[in-house]
Amino acid sequence: MNPAGSLYGRLLAWLTLPLLTLGALLLLQAWLEARATADRAYDRLLDAATLAIAEQVQWQDERLWLDLPPAALEMLAGDAQERVFYSLVDQQDRHITGNARLPQHPGASAASGDTLLYRDIEWRGMALRQGIRRTRLEDWRSGERFEVRVAHTREGRDALRLELLRSNLAGILAMGALAVATLLLAVRTALKPLTRLRHAIRARDPRTLKSA
Repeated sequence: MNPAGSLYGRLLAWLTLPLLTLGALLLLQAWLEARATADRAYDRLLDAATLAIAEQVQWQDERLWLDLPPAALEMLAGDAQERVFYSLVDQQDRHITGNARLPQHPGASAASGDTLLYRDIEWRGMALRQGIRRTRLEDWRSGERFEVRVAHTREGRDALRLELLRSNLAGILAMGALAVATLLLAVRTALKPLTRLRHAIRARDPRTLKSA
């Protein structure tokens, strides 16, 4: 049995375990940061879309009226061509117009003033990110309150998240390779005296106590 080789293997095993744990934690952190960054970017788009729609709401014929510019929703579709839904509802939660009847946020009724709320929902078998803007008309004839609800599918968010993760992954793998190379060199250097001792013992004449 080779004591130095056995010790070398045990040291590598014990030192590799925390290294692998650290690598897993770095990957988890990179994934969480990529998800948070993608969510922030697309939530800003939701914010802009609900604001663009809210600014087009008017009071005509004693009721809310909306002429929606296509750009208000196109900004959310992006390259991934997400499906985008919107609805305008009055303060009695009655649907005024829109391409979908999106659900109300559970905490929307308790919110006061101009409020923007976000949430993830499952709607008609689709995973959506929804933004709800509660505001009122800036019209001298009416200060009617209303909600603009906008939601989109998650293809763009997921694509951006994976792109950010891949960009971070290259750096993590490079650091991991450097750490493994440093570990191997450090263990081999630390065991050099033991290796020299083993060679000296092997070179000893077994018929004498005097070293060869």
